[in-house]
Amino acid sequence: MRHRHLYLACALLTGILLALSWPAIGGITPLIFVAWTPLLWAEQHYADSPKEERPRNFMPYVMLALLAWNLATTWWLFFVSEHLATRLFTLIGPNVGNTLVMSAPWLLFRVVRRGLQGAWARVALAVFWLAFERFHMHWDLSWPWLTLGNVFAGNTEWVQWYEVTGHLGGSIWVWAANLAVLNLLLARPGRPATGITRPAALAVAVIALPVVAGWVRYATVREEGPAATVVIVQPNIDPYKEKFGAIEPMEQLERMLAQARPLMDSTVALVVMPETALQEPSTISNEQGRLVFHGLWENDMGNSRSLARIREFLAPWPHASLMAGMSSVRLYPPGADHPPSARILEGLGRAFDAYNAALMVRGDGSFAYYNKSKLVPGVELMPFEEVLGPLGGLALDLGGTTGSLGTQKERSVLWDPAKRLGIAPAICYESVYGDHVAAHVRNGANLLVVMTNDGWWGDTPGYKQHLLYGKLRAVEERRDMARSANTGISAIIDQRGDVHHPTGWWVKATIRGKVHLRSGLTFYARHGDYIGKSAYAASLLLVVLAAGSWSPQIEIAGIPPIPVRPVRGQLLELASDGPSLQRVTWGCGGYLVPFAPGSLLAGATMEEVGFDERITVAAVGKLIASARALIPSLRQAVFAGARVGLRPATPDDLPIIGRSEALPGLVFATGHFRNGILLAPLTARVVAGLILENRTDEMLEVTSPRRFGEF
Repeated sequence: MRHRHLYLACALLTGILLALSWPAIGGITPLIFVAWTPLLWAEQHYADSPKEERPRNFMPYVMLALLAWNLATTWWLFFVSEHLATRLFTLIGPNVGNTLVMSAPWLLFRVVRRGLQGAWARVALAVFWLAFERFHMHWDLSWPWLTLGNVFAGNTEWVQWYEVTGHLGGSIWVWAANLAVLNLLLARPGRPATGITRPAALAVAVIALPVVAGWVRYATVREEGPAATVVIVQPNIDPYKEKFGAIEPMEQLERMLAQARPLMDSTVALVVMPETALQEPSTISNEQGRLVFHGLWENDMGNSRSLARIREFLAPWPHASLMAGMSSVRLYPPGADHPPSARILEGLGRAFDAYNAALMVRGDGSFAYYNKSKLVPGVELMPFEEVLGPLGGLALDLGGTTGSLGTQKERSVLWDPAKRLGIAPAICYESVYGDHVAAHVRNGANLLVVMTNDGWWGDTPGYKQHLLYGKLRAVEERRDMARSANTGISAIIDQRGDVHHPTGWWVKATIRGKVHLRSGLTFYARHGDYIGKSAYAASLLLVVLAAGSWSPQIEIAGIPPIPVRPVRGQLLELASDGPSLQRVTWGCGGYLVPFAPGSLLAGATMEEVGFDERITVAAVGKLIASARALIPSLRQAVFAGARVGLRPATPDDLPIIGRSEALPGLVFATGHFRNGILLAPLTARVVAGLILENRTDEMLEVTSPRRFGEF
């Protein structure tokens, strides 16, 4: 019996619990603390089951859980107002693609499980997941919408400590809670009552203490920095039927200025308009052999009607600035290098880039702009454009300029003339990226401004989730946020993550309110995504160290199999009401190790049987006899279980640690035999120094792979 229905049920339950915990879907946030537990329990059951009593592979159940989570949480992607084929693509593409990349940490976990056992393997899974979340924010198919730490966006009171950890600290919390709950479930019935109580206390502490810490910090946070008055415009221009063609761009601008005008006075410091508020066509004319730019050309906006009209609007209020999203372009000089996103301007033969940008016009008439850096894959960015550039015409047309847009590398700050107001511009999707926003803050920004459309998916959870994610950025940076959404929801978010003056959905609205311009840096703003970077390094070491007995099976061209063989070791777990063991105790036939309260481990055999991981009667009998010889009272102990592992041994019983001569980029760290745990810290230090600093160590002379030949 292969228990397929059990694994299927656990996978679906995990997917459903993850979705029900998510903001604007189920919103039952506490479910996140047990959401992974069914799948983790099923994986442990799978690992403990004989091969003939389990399915061939566990990964399909992992992928089912991830797919259920994705579909149940971002089903709203289907509601783009396009043809059915496009709607199906926007639903299936991101969800199936995200399921596949989310499977990578679990796949690594399943590989590492061959060398690590039980709780340590699951800790490795959490580390791999954190590294994945970091990676998923920094590649062309980036889609961090379901980063685990985002689940607390509706409960920012709980995670005020994001100012230290960022949202990946929330991901750590989720994994720690689920692993603690799993540990409680796996506590064996044969143990004394204290063996259950301590795991229960640990699970409660892991879940409750961060909540308490968050609420304490929430109660003590006060708005810092001088106050400033902002006016936020929500024009509610239909992005499908009006914004990109039906209403002339200058008429749209006039409507937005008319909304803002009644709320203007000498105290207003900033007016904010939404993403792509400025859509003035950009053209070029040739006047007596000289190119003249018209519209929103970043080369020269002198002839832009939009800029002239905004300057005219601000003339009575010279201390105010206006910030609006715009669709701009830049022409490259003849023969100049240009990025893959650039296109060729017909009739001129020169390259140009189009941008989703933000324009800040100051009361003195000067201006600055910022080009969106985090683009939406498939809409604003053709992934891997160096290879797939010719397919740029397949990008989804959701208004404005289609195909890949240009970006800028610098996380610039837009300042008012008095250098009092420093804006971190976040255009739509960018507000989901904590490290990206933190880079603007490190450069001096004292106010977050989000400009977005948010009308593409209709009245679905998408725009609600987007608003809530903004609360996390406010907490991480301890910055107020002014948020202008074309169709809603526009709002002001304070430094605690509280939302003020929220507008309705799909209504024309204008907000006037106070923001505070804080200048200090949080730990997270100063250091950025250090958790994700640390997870990268830890994942590398875990993968290197965990190859173990399977190292020879890793085929590398030009390098023979490394001489490592498996040596089976079996040990027992015994539960006893007698006096507890205080230290490791050795005897002629084995040893005893204190384990959980009221239990100990009796080990261990050394058997040259290849990759046979079965537990044998002979080994169990031998280990019980050895344990009773050391402590006779163990005849009354309860047999709580047996474990088996494969130790990676070398011909001389010394580990193989060092750089390959045949492939200098390859570093060996394997063959630790019976001393893997004892040598792990030293190996980690030596390997890290070798990889990161090319630093040699005396130990490498003894452990070099050269002693066995050309590797």
